Amino acid sequence: MRIPIAIGLLLCSTWNIRAANRVTWDLVESIRTVETGGRNLSGDNGMARGQWQFWAVAWKDVNQYRARQKLMTYSYDFAWKEKVARVYAHDYLEILRSRFVRRTKCEPNVNQLWAMWNVGYGRFFNTFGGNFEKCPHSTKVNGLRIELLLKDMEGTK
Repeated sequence: MRIPIAIGLLLCSTWNIRAANRVTWDLVESIRTVETGGRNLSGDNGMARGQWQFWAVAWKDVNQYRARQKLMTYSYDFAWKEKVARVYAHDYLEILRSRFVRRTKCEPNVNQLWAMWNVGYGRFFNTFGGNFEKCPHSTKVNGLRIELLLKDMEGTK
């Protein structure tokens, strides 16, 4: 029993060489850049708001998470406010990361986090089997853009 678990953990650790075991502010900014280029927009047929293109359901998840942490919560109207939305984006990525870890027992890589953000956690697993390569072409292309943005940010530090 211990050998298959050890092999699974080894595979997860080598497969996720670029694991995102910590959500960074650079990742938050990269997602903003890919989503809107830093502009306040309404997208997805009016379902998404602000620079990070938050859906109401994701905002609600963050509010529940923040309430459990006894942190201040904000109405969905604040998705238009850059400073609040930036923190909410970070929190939401942490939520997605922890859900991924609970489900797979592995850390997500940047592309997996992006895919869960972009297509939704449920759809990422239920439709695409948790496989980034099965995601829509636009999700994969923007995953590459995020990786390049992160590499550029790393080089400027």
